[in-house]
Amino acid sequence: MKYPQNLKIILLASISVSCILVISTIPVSYEHAFISSSTPNAYESVSSVPSTIDIIFSDPVDIKYSKIEVTGPNGNQVQNNDLHYTNSDHTGLEITLQSGLPNGIYTVSTKVLDATDGHVTTPGIVFGVNTKVSQNLAQSSSDISTEISIPEAIARFPTLVAQVMVVGAASATLWLWKPVSRISWLNCISCNK
Repeated sequence: MKYPQNLKIILLASISVSCILVISTIPVSYEHAFISSSTPNAYESVSSVPSTIDIIFSDPVDIKYSKIEVTGPNGNQVQNNDLHYTNSDHTGLEITLQSGLPNGIYTVSTKVLDATDGHVTTPGIVFGVNTKVSQNLAQSSSDISTEISIPEAIARFPTLVAQVMVVGAASATLWLWKPVSRISWLNCISCNK
């Protein structure tokens, strides 16, 4: 059946408008896990050393490939080795600090594997204990690690295989469609009329 040229133009225009409307309603998303909130907050000055550091990320993180390091005013690491999730959706991590720590500026460095997209990010915060904190001391929350370790590569592998399979299936379908469409008995719905 031949379609009039005007119908083709109307169909193409309506598909284009539909695509634009669908794309414009997609919510904003960020590429990788970044710090949504923390306790203590970035640049905050607290009156005493907190017993724990809580960090909530924008995406779920894989704790097996993630770490939090807290550096005290003397340059030594002051966290205990007890990193754990703080909520059931795995977006929050918590670590305890050693007791008897001095006043000063503390730097919290993180290296987390985003469980959603498999990318490693290294956001961090700075806070002070009875000390005012300058905002140029903290790392940027968009600092993305360029290093890929063996566990990170292994974690990404299933996603890459799935992407290759989808692209391959689409390519094979397009490649095979033209020869298949030439088979007359497949194109004829009511050939015996």
